[in-house]
Amino acid sequence: MVELKFDVKKQNIFVILDVYDVEKSKQLADSFKARAFGVVTNIRKLFDKKDDISMTYVEKRYEPFWHIVGESYLEYKRKTMYHVEVKPEVRSFMVNGEVFETSEREPVIKFPAEDHCFETFEEEVLVDASSGKEDKLYRKFIEFDSRNIKQTEELMGKNKVVIPAEIKASFLIREIIKKLIKPFHADKIIQETVEIKKLALYFRPIYTFEYTQSVSNIK
Repeated sequence: MVELKFDVKKQNIFVILDVYDVEKSKQLADSFKARAFGVVTNIRKLFDKKDDISMTYVEKRYEPFWHIVGESYLEYKRKTMYHVEVKPEVRSFMVNGEVFETSEREPVIKFPAEDHCFETFEEEVLVDASSGKEDKLYRKFIEFDSRNIKQTEELMGKNKVVIPAEIKASFLIREIIKKLIKPFHADKIIQETVEIKKLALYFRPIYTFEYTQSVSNIK
């Protein structure tokens, strides 16, 4: 019987700290604003130096993704018949005081044994908590500085939006457990454990900017 270890205390919510603050992010966005409005705008600006593209809205979004790590541990015993090939001239040999006979026609010794086995498997999930899609970038994000929060309300405020986690942890955990419970041959199971070692919901900050281009000077 599989023993499931699941400690709800290991469930955590983290928010990744800003790499750039809002002012630095604005500067970066401003450097790309003309490009965002296309080639025609860039050509026109060669003749009209007036900047008619202005930032009209700033929003900070917190987008969620899951990081879940599961591990299974197996300890069991099984009976095995081992085959040992010996040199043709050998007619017998002794192991731990027991003599095994062989012959020229069949230079193979067969003897029963009991294996004591240990196996460990790990499964890791890094997925968008809104769409369920995997993204290799999340591997980099979890290496960034972050802080623990108790609830998503701590992230809310003026011009701040928290994207809800549509994909539930219970669904992902069931999928991980399916992968971790592997078939194996055993005569005696000593321990079979599946444990969710990490269950974390991360929110990564993303600044979004809205620009408006004045059309009064466009001829």
